[in-house]
Amino acid sequence: MEVAVADRHQHHTPQPLRLRPAARLGVRQIIRMRRHLIVGFIALTIVVIVGIASGIVGISYPAFVDNTDLRSPVLVTQLNRNQMVLSDMRTVQLPGYSDAELTKLLKQIETSKYKVDIDGPGNHSEVWIYGDVQMKICGTPWAQPIMIPLIPNRIRKNQRILIAVGTSTLIK
Repeated sequence: MEVAVADRHQHHTPQPLRLRPAARLGVRQIIRMRRHLIVGFIALTIVVIVGIASGIVGISYPAFVDNTDLRSPVLVTQLNRNQMVLSDMRTVQLPGYSDAELTKLLKQIETSKYKVDIDGPGNHSEVWIYGDVQMKICGTPWAQPIMIPLIPNRIRKNQRILIAVGTSTLIK
C-alpha cells in the first residue's frame, strides 16, 4: 500500500494557476483596489514633494539656447594693426592697442563669429565695439541625485559685451 501512495505522488502533475477574470471581481475587491491606488498615489506625491523641498529630487533641467545678443551685427572683413574693416564699408581706427590686446580682440571677434555691433554717434567719433561672448555657468544648480525633467530652464549661450573702443570712419 505504501508503494501505491508513492506512485500516486510521483505521477501528480501540477495544475496551471488560474486567475479570476476582472469581470468576476466583486464590488468589495474593486473598492479595495481603488483605495490602494489612491493611497499609493498620495504617498508617492508626498515623497516627491518632500524630495523636491529637500533638494534630493529636481524637476528642472538646463536647456541651452543658441542666441545672439547683437542688435545689428556687422561682419568684420579685416583686422590690421590699427584698424578694423567692416563689411558695410566702415573702418574703425584702434589707436594705442598693443599686440597682446589685438590678439585678445581677434580671439573675441572669432568667438563672435566675426560679427560685431558698432554703437556710437557716427562718422569721425568715438564708437564702442560689442561682440557675442559665450557665457560660462559656475556651479551646477541642476545636480540633484534624482532628476525628473519636467521644466526646462532656458539659458542663453551668448552675451553682448564691450570688446573695444575706437574711432569710426566711412571708406570712400
